[in-house]
Amino acid sequence: MRVKLMADYGAFPLWGPGGELAPDALPLPPWLVAALRDWADEHDRLLGPAFEWPSEEAKAAFVAGGRRLFHRVRAELGPGYQVVYFNEITGRVEER
Repeated sequence: MRVKLMADYGAFPLWGPGGELAPDALPLPPWLVAALRDWADEHDRLLGPAFEWPSEEAKAAFVAGGRRLFHRVRAELGPGYQVVYFNEITGRVEER
């Protein structure tokens, strides 16, 4: 199964072939689900109602945090899943 880590306003940040995945849809530990929720909440807070990043530094820090989560999700799910990450800076999907 392909799983994409991508923040979207008001959504849990994991996506599968059919769209947004529920937090309990994958075999992830509670601490990682909580970290993913925190990251998604940070996205919404930083963008605010204007849907604009407050600074390039804030955007870069958010992307770096997403990459850390990407590696954790991939490690937890193992080889039965293809985990990718949508980079907000480049606008591209990363596989490593």
